[in-house]
Amino acid sequence: MKIIGMDVGSTTVKAVVVEDGQATWQDYQRHNTRQAEKVHEFLERVEAEAGVVAGRDRIFFTGSGAGFIAPLCGGKLIQEVVAVAASVDRLHPDVRFVSEIGGEDMKTIFFTATGSGKSKQVFMQSACSGGTGTFVEKTARKLQIPTERLAQMPYEGLSLHKVSSKCGIFAETDANTLVKTGVPVEEIIASLFEAVVYQNLATLTKGNTPMPEVLLLGGPNLFFTGLQEAWRHHLMKLWTQRKIALPEGRDPASLIIVPAEALYYACLGCVEIGKDEAEGVSVYLGRDKLRWWIDEGQHEQKAKAGGRALISGGDDLKAFSTQWETWRAAATPAPESKATDRCSSAATSAAPRPRPWSSPPSRSCSSAATRSPRAIPSRTRRRSSARCARPASRTSAASPSPAMARISSRTCWGPTWG
Repeated sequence: MKIIGMDVGSTTVKAVVVEDGQATWQDYQRHNTRQAEKVHEFLERVEAEAGVVAGRDRIFFTGSGAGFIAPLCGGKLIQEVVAVAASVDRLHPDVRFVSEIGGEDMKTIFFTATGSGKSKQVFMQSACSGGTGTFVEKTARKLQIPTERLAQMPYEGLSLHKVSSKCGIFAETDANTLVKTGVPVEEIIASLFEAVVYQNLATLTKGNTPMPEVLLLGGPNLFFTGLQEAWRHHLMKLWTQRKIALPEGRDPASLIIVPAEALYYACLGCVEIGKDEAEGVSVYLGRDKLRWWIDEGQHEQKAKAGGRALISGGDDLKAFSTQWETWRAAATPAPESKATDRCSSAATSAAPRPRPWSSPPSRSCSSAATRSPRAIPSRTRRRSSARCARPASRTSAASPSPAMARISSRTCWGPTWG
C-alpha cells in the first residue's frame, strides 16, 4: 500500500509518495493561485508515474489551501505544524529548534526535553507575509534580479542597510530609497536577508533562545544561500552572547542544518501520521470529484455565495431604467427663473451695474448727492454679506431712501471699496 502526503501551500504544491518507508515519487511546483488544478495534475501524475490506485492507497493533506480539496479526494487534513513536528521527531531527534519559512507564512517550533519525552512550543505568523519567501521575491523582482541570481547572492562581507522586516510594502519602499542613493543591489539583498532573520528571531521566538541543533526548512531557507549565511551569523552570535554551551568537538556552523528535503517535511509528516491511522481512514477516492469541482462546483458555489448583479436581463434593465428616471425626476429641483437685476430696473436705478473686474469707483455705486457719507465707513473693505446686513441709513432706518436701497442691492454680489 502506498501513502501520499500532499502539502497545498499558499504559493506551491508539494507531494510525496511513500511505499514501505521509502519515498518513490516527489515533486514541488508553483500553483499560481490555481490550487485545485495543480493538485489534480499531481494526482494524475502519481497514478501514471507512481502506480497509485484509487480505493486501495491512502492520501493525507496539509497546508493552508488543502481544507476544501482534501474531502473531494477522500483525504484527511492534518495541521501543518503537527505534520512538520512529526517528521522532525522521526528524522532529527536531536533538533531543538525548527524554523520553516514558507511562501506567505513562518513557523517556529521549540522542542524541550521532559521526563517522558519532548514538549513542543509552536509560534506561527500567518497574518502578514513580512519576512517570508514572497517578501524576498517581490523585492527582488522590483530590483529586476533573476531568481537564479537571487539564489546565489551572498550575505557575508557586505555592508548592511536598514530594510523594514515588518511589511513587504515597507521593504519595497526602503529598497527603492537605497537604489536612488546608489547602494548596490548586492547590499540591498543582503540587507533583506538580514531583515528576514531579524523578523524570525525578534518576533517568532517570543524571547526564547533557539538552542542547537537548529533545523531550517522551507523553500527560502533551502534555495537562498545568503539567507543561510545570515542565519548562521546571527545564531552563532546569539549563542556567544547568551553563553550557550555547545557540543564539544562540533563546529558551530554544523549545528545549523538545512536538509536537502527541506521542502517536503510537511508531506513526510503527513505520511508519518497517516501510517498509524486505522484501516479505511483517508482512502484515496480518485480525481472525479475534484475534476467536477474545477469544472462546475466552484462556479456554482460562487454563484450562491456572491451578491446579486445589478440586472439579470433586458426586461430587468428596462424596469430599472424606468424606476431610475422616476427617482431622478423626483430628486431634480425645478429650474429657477432667471433672476432679474434689481439694479437695472428704471424704477429703482439709473446707474449701470458695476463689474468685479472694473476699476473701483471713488464712491461705491452711488452718487455723492444721494448717499450719506456715513452710510459706509470709508477706508474699510468689508464682506458683501456684512454690507447687506447694515441698515440703509442711520438717520432713517425704518424707511430707507431709494438711493440707499440701490446701494444695498448692488453691494450684495461683490467687493466694495471705501
